[in-house]
Amino acid sequence: MKGSYPVTWLTEIAEVQRSGYYKWITAIRVREQRKKQDKGLMDQILSIHTQHKEYGYPRMVVALKEEGFVVNHKKVYRLMKAMEIQSVIRKKWRYFGKKGSKVFPNLVNREFKERKKNEVLVTDITYIPFQNQFYSCQLFRTSIITRSFLGKSQTETT
Repeated sequence: MKGSYPVTWLTEIAEVQRSGYYKWITAIRVREQRKKQDKGLMDQILSIHTQHKEYGYPRMVVALKEEGFVVNHKKVYRLMKAMEIQSVIRKKWRYFGKKGSKVFPNLVNREFKERKKNEVLVTDITYIPFQNQFYSCQLFRTSIITRSFLGKSQTETT
C-alpha cells in the first residue's frame, strides 16, 4: 500500500505519527536479529531442560551463564513460558545426611497421665548452622511426667 498511497495518508488513516512509522520500519532489522538470538537461546534452554528437568528459570539463568550466555532472568522466564517449559518439582528429602532416620514405633500413644515417674523419657536434637559447620545441641532424658531435665550434650558435626 505504501507504493500506491503516500505515507502521510496512511499514517493519518492508522492514526499514528509519521515519525513512529519510520521508527518501526528501521527497527525491523533489530527485531529480526533479536528473534534469531532468541531462537538460539531457546534451543540452548531446551537442551539444558532435557538434561535437568528440575531447573526452573533461576537455575536456568545460572546454567546459561556457565555456557557463556549473558542473559537476564526475566528474558529466560519469558522464553520458558513461551515454550511452556516448567521445572519438575523434586520430592523433599525426609532425612538429614546420607542415611534415613530410624523411626521407632509409638509406644506412648499420647497417654501421659497414668505413667510412673521417669517411665517415659524423650530427647531433642537441634542442628545449628554456624560458620560452615553444624553444631548439635542435644537435650536428652527429659521426663514427661515431672518435666525435669536430666542431662545435655553439645557436639560439633560436619
